[in-house]
Amino acid sequence: MTIRFILNIIICASLIFIYAVTLDAVELKEVKYYGYSGVVDLKDIYFPADQEITDETAKRISAEITRKYHERGYRAFYIERVLVKSDGVVEFYFNESAVSHVIVSGLPGNESDRIKGELLKKGEPYNEEILKKNITALKSNYGYSNIHVNVEREADGRILLRAEIVKRRKRLNFSVQGDAIYGTIPHVSWQGDYEWGNLIFGFYSSFNQRSADISGISLFIDFPLSVSTGVLTGFNSQWRSDYYDETGIFSDRSIFPEIALYSMSGLLGRAVVAKGEYYRLYDYPESEDGIEYSGFSGLRFFYNDRGYRIDRRDERNVNFEIIAGKNSLEDGLQIRIESDLLLPFRLSRRGDLVLKNSFFLTSEKERLFQRYVFNYQLPGRSDDYLTSDFRNSSGVEIPLEIYPSLLYIGPLFYYGIFRVEGRGYESSRSAGLFISVAPQGISLNFAYVYDISWDMKDGVFLFSMSGAF
Repeated sequence: MTIRFILNIIICASLIFIYAVTLDAVELKEVKYYGYSGVVDLKDIYFPADQEITDETAKRISAEITRKYHERGYRAFYIERVLVKSDGVVEFYFNESAVSHVIVSGLPGNESDRIKGELLKKGEPYNEEILKKNITALKSNYGYSNIHVNVEREADGRILLRAEIVKRRKRLNFSVQGDAIYGTIPHVSWQGDYEWGNLIFGFYSSFNQRSADISGISLFIDFPLSVSTGVLTGFNSQWRSDYYDETGIFSDRSIFPEIALYSMSGLLGRAVVAKGEYYRLYDYPESEDGIEYSGFSGLRFFYNDRGYRIDRRDERNVNFEIIAGKNSLEDGLQIRIESDLLLPFRLSRRGDLVLKNSFFLTSEKERLFQRYVFNYQLPGRSDDYLTSDFRNSSGVEIPLEIYPSLLYIGPLFYYGIFRVEGRGYESSRSAGLFISVAPQGISLNFAYVYDISWDMKDGVFLFSMSGAF
C-alpha cells in the first residue's frame, strides 16, 4: 500500500488552521464540540474549570486533542478553528476527515461494490491503522496479491480513497476424505475468473474394496449481467453403484442441469432457481424401463463472502434453498428444503468458535431421492446404509492459534438427528481433532472424526489443500 499523504504536514496544518476570537482572557463556562462523532474519548482532556482561558490555553488543548486522534490512527483529523467567546463559551470545530467515496478498480462490478465497505465505510472517519488492518485481511481472505491505495483530501477536508486491486484470479482445491459408504473419495476443483465470467469445475471419484462406489463431474459458469445481477448455469453428472437396501445394489448414470438468475445486495443474494434431473438406472426395483426424471424450481437465499478466501477462520457462508416440483416415480407435488451454515466468532486474540449446520428435508419417500445419513461429519460405521428424508447435523470447531497466522489446532464436535422409515427419529454424535496450516496464499487442513458411540479407531480422515494465484 502506498499512501500519498504526508502526515507531518497534516499535523502542522491542524495547528495552523486553529484561530481564536477574543479580546481578553475570560472565565471558562462551557466547552462545545462541533463535528465530533465520539470515535475518540475526550473525557480526560483537562480544562481549567472556573479559571481564565486564553488563546494560548485553547491552542494547548487543541494540540492535545489532535494528538489523541493521531495516536489512535485518525491522522487526517484536524481542528478547523477554536472560538473563545466573551461569555466564557469555548467552541471547537472538528474535521474528522470522513471518507467521502471509495473507488475500487481491478475487480468486476459486483465484487468491487462488496470490497468497498471492507476497506473503509463511507462516512466513517479516516483511520490509517484500520485501513492497514483491513488491507491485510482482504489479501488473506480473498487471495488478492496486491492492494494499492491512494488517499486524497478533498476541498472540504473529507477523504477520497482510490484502491487498485490486483487479483489472484485462479483457485485450485484438492481434498481426500473418508466416507462410511464409499470409502476414500479424492476431489479436485478449479475456480477461475475470466473476462466473460467465472468458471467452476470439479471432479471426484471413490476407490475402495466395497460394492458401492461413486464418481462425478461438475461444470458451472457464472455470467454477470450487471453490477448486482447475473446468471449461474451448469450441471452435475454422476455415475455410481449404490445400495437400494442392505443387500440390493443398483447403478445409475445421471445428469443434473441447473440455471439460476440471481441478484446481490452487498454480500446478500437471492436467486430464482430451476433444476432438472435425469437418471439412467440399472437394477433399480421401482423403475420399469430404467429411465427416470424430475424437475424442480424455487428460491435460493445466500450470504457468501467466501470467494477466493484462503483463511478458514474468516469464512462465512449461509445458503438456504426451497424448491418444489415432481419426479417420475411418485405422484403429486414434492418439496425439498436444504441449507448450509458456516459462521465464525472471535473468542479471543488466539481462539475462535466456528458454528456449522447442514439441513436436508424432502417430502419424497423414494430411495433414489433421499440422502445417506452418515457422512464425514457423522461418520457412522462402514455397514450403515441408512437413507433418510430428513437429516440435520450441527457442530462446532474451535481453532486455536498456535503460531500467528500460520498454525491452528482445535477440537470439533457434531450432533446429528435424522429420520429412518419404520424406526422414527434417531441421533448420532461425533468428535475429532483438526489441524490447519495457512501460509500465504495456501491452506492445508487435516482432520480426524469418529462416532463417540463406537471405537475411536473407526473414524474417518480428511485432508484438503487450497491455493489461490
